[in-house]
Amino acid sequence: MKTDQNRVFLAIVLSGFVLIGWQYFFAPKVKPGDIAQSTTQATQVSEPAKTNQAVVSQGTSDAQTSAPTEVAVANSEVYKLDFNSSSLSINSQGMISDIQAPNTVYPYKDIVGDEFKMSIGASSAQYKDRAFNFTNPTFNRETSSWTLTDESTSTVLRIQETEKFFNFIISGPTATKLSFFFSTTAKTSENKRPREYVYFDGSAQRYSIAKDHADEGKLKWFGLDFHYHLFAFVNDSQLYTYNLSESGAAKFSMLNEANEHSFKLVFVKKNYDLLSAIGDNVDQAVDFGFFGIVAVPILRVLQYLHRYIPNYGIAIIILTIIIRMLTFPLQFKSFKSMKKMQTIQPDIAKLKEKFKDDPQRMQKETMELFKRSGANPLGGCLPMILQMPIFIAFYQVLSNSVELVGAPFYFWLTDLSVKDHFYVLPVLMGIVMFFQSKLNPTPMTDPTQKKMMMFMPIVFTFIMKDLPSGLNLYMTVSITLGIAQQLLVYRLSE
Repeated sequence: MKTDQNRVFLAIVLSGFVLIGWQYFFAPKVKPGDIAQSTTQATQVSEPAKTNQAVVSQGTSDAQTSAPTEVAVANSEVYKLDFNSSSLSINSQGMISDIQAPNTVYPYKDIVGDEFKMSIGASSAQYKDRAFNFTNPTFNRETSSWTLTDESTSTVLRIQETEKFFNFIISGPTATKLSFFFSTTAKTSENKRPREYVYFDGSAQRYSIAKDHADEGKLKWFGLDFHYHLFAFVNDSQLYTYNLSESGAAKFSMLNEANEHSFKLVFVKKNYDLLSAIGDNVDQAVDFGFFGIVAVPILRVLQYLHRYIPNYGIAIIILTIIIRMLTFPLQFKSFKSMKKMQTIQPDIAKLKEKFKDDPQRMQKETMELFKRSGANPLGGCLPMILQMPIFIAFYQVLSNSVELVGAPFYFWLTDLSVKDHFYVLPVLMGIVMFFQSKLNPTPMTDPTQKKMMMFMPIVFTFIMKDLPSGLNLYMTVSITLGIAQQLLVYRLSE
């Protein structure tokens, strides 16, 4: 009969495989294809403006100056915003600076795709459902604001630049319901991650561009998630209806009418602290998953360590040591229990032979043996249970935090947020995992169990090979420290 320890041990390990494998194998798949035309005229916005050099720091000395039809607003070297007749488009021709790595630049199209468009329209009895045609932009240097006008409706758009976002104010002679239209060609963005529509209605909700979705709710903010960048509108929790299309088009429409509407436009790198400073729960756009309560402290500790050690790889190693030290008292008890289990294996074998025809009696005698010896068949599984939330939280931090994007370690590991292209760390992790399995105090007599335990390091290596190198670094160091701790406890127990 299989021991309870083997069963629980295998259950926990296989549960880990399911959690990791689900993320690995069942992530949203990218559907190829061109963008479909929008079903309404409002979403048929014009082509993105071409690159130009008319930024806010240039122009005449007049307080109020006329601007060309196509202008660009630069904001803290984070993004440019183009105005061209009927749409507000993210400039897809220029380059964007990386604040964390000043010598690194990315083409805008790598972030927003070859064609990303958005427009603001009116939904009312008078205007039906149409996009505003804002033209004649002027810039006021005293207020650092732009003014654009839709001549046909006498609607005025004022945009004021701040350090973190743009303030939008739309006012007109008639009360209207605003609608926000988006369209994008590609289903993936940076690092081939799926693009998602994201909105906040009390919690962050995400919908892949690969499927349709329609609903209504009180939204605090909404927009597009480009994985490491966020394009979103933040308002005062208006009631909206929204339609998200598999084609890449989306429409968010207010249900209340007003002569003036104000909101923020945010297009920033998803730095957790920056998003927290914006407020309105925009920081929930950083998806730390179910174990976010663990992931945020991990990120904070890494940031703290990085202040004094300018290498996130070393910071990960130090944090791993800290975690191992904090959990060692519980692990010490677990390892002692595992050692006791190893000691009573001959007695368990005798009970199996003696009561092989009476499983119930054998189970009863085995439990009494555990009680007399002080062994706990479940004790050895506790370290794995403790590690699982930390492992998943570490994965989310390394996969979603821009703080670690481009963070080098040493030698060939130039970016801890991407996989090890030479697969050195995954293979090394598989090797130390193999040695750890040899410390299992319960010899397995079932051939199936033996094969599973033999191939487990290989399977785990295959799963880990395309995950962030920072996560592989953590796993390798953590397992190595676990082996050292286990050997120490065994030595002290002799």
